Amino acid sequence: MIELSRFFVNNFYPLECSEASFMEGVDSHIAKMQITNPIGYSSLIATSIVLRDSMRAAVSARDTESGQQQGSTITMQDAKDEFTRFMRVSEGLLRYTFQGAHTAPYQEFLPQGLTEIDLATLGRVQHIMDRIVNAATIYQGQLGAPFLADCIAKRQAFLDARGAQVMNKEEHTNLQILAQKAIEQMGVQLCINLYTIALDNIGEPSAVDSYFEPRYFQRPEVSGIYVGTNAADQTKTVRSQGWTNEKNVEIINKGTTAFVIGFANADGVAVGDGPTNQIIPAGETRTFTAQQMGYAPGNAYLNITADDSGAIWEVRVTD
Repeated sequence: MIELSRFFVNNFYPLECSEASFMEGVDSHIAKMQITNPIGYSSLIATSIVLRDSMRAAVSARDTESGQQQGSTITMQDAKDEFTRFMRVSEGLLRYTFQGAHTAPYQEFLPQGLTEIDLATLGRVQHIMDRIVNAATIYQGQLGAPFLADCIAKRQAFLDARGAQVMNKEEHTNLQILAQKAIEQMGVQLCINLYTIALDNIGEPSAVDSYFEPRYFQRPEVSGIYVGTNAADQTKTVRSQGWTNEKNVEIINKGTTAFVIGFANADGVAVGDGPTNQIIPAGETRTFTAQQMGYAPGNAYLNITADDSGAIWEVRVTD
């Protein structure tokens, strides 16, 4: 029995590919609709463009905020480092003023010496700063107003940086939620487009090639299963990332015509007779390692070329 519930699953979200690959796939899909059936699918195209642009804006806003968050974290660390340097210089003043490191006044500033400041986390250092400002206030008469002012200023610089970092972190979290929602909405629209196109092409599975490039939506960094069809004199890229020499590649020819499979140096480059390219006869299955098929870092596009129509293939990549 057909598992009818599978048609209710969002095939595009959660992502199995990178965000960048997903966006490339969306751009490719919209372009293919505009070329293949711009009038019949004008409504789908218009909606897809709006959602695509909203998705890109949401992702861009999140990434911009991420950069600001990283910047504020660096600023906060710099403020901590400046405070540490200040206390290293000032430790001699404390030791001289209070006649040693084991006296009660000195201990109010640095009960564990400078090591405590050196090892303090960003969360802990504020408590140390508060303690030193309080002690500097108590002993202002011995240490002077400028020392107290410096302590207060360096603590405030840290607090300002920390406040900005917390705000950036919260804003980044919110923008991440919005970006994921926009990506999900785009995924829903892709499903709508897919099912609409499928209804118009029942019994013609190869029609999907006119509207989608599946490789953009597949997970490139792990082993997987890839299926497709080729028209006459057509070359398709099965997979272009995540290769190692030891990957096993099982090629199943489910069609009525032979095809050639092999590695090339670019997307869509035809593969023909060659020492590592493999001819897969109709109805047969072959298994090779990526190395046997000619994989190399600059030759990472696994392409299939068919001379005749009717090529139907399944490629299984395993470790």
